[in-house]
Amino acid sequence: MDQKVSASHALDRVHGIAPRTEALNAGVAPDAPAALGQNMTGAAQYRGPCPPVGDVPHHYLLTVTATDLEPGALPPGLDLHSLETRLAGHTLSGSTIVGRYGR
Repeated sequence: MDQKVSASHALDRVHGIAPRTEALNAGVAPDAPAALGQNMTGAAQYRGPCPPVGDVPHHYLLTVTATDLEPGALPPGLDLHSLETRLAGHTLSGSTIVGRYGR
């Protein structure tokens, strides 16, 4: 989670996602024990990819981190720094992919 986000990029965060989760729907709170972290506006909200209609496709980073933490161990509303601090020493594995999406 060392990506740098400029003011022109959004950052949404969902943590504590159950292993069998198949989708996250924009604007809908995830099922417990998952929780929403603060996005770059300070709101605990997941907006999903949503580039302006007709704009060139935008790049989206999706990072998944496996931890040894129990489900529900991370409280909702964590900002990026707080999440990174709580994950320190608990990360088992992780991966980041880059996707492109346009409308």
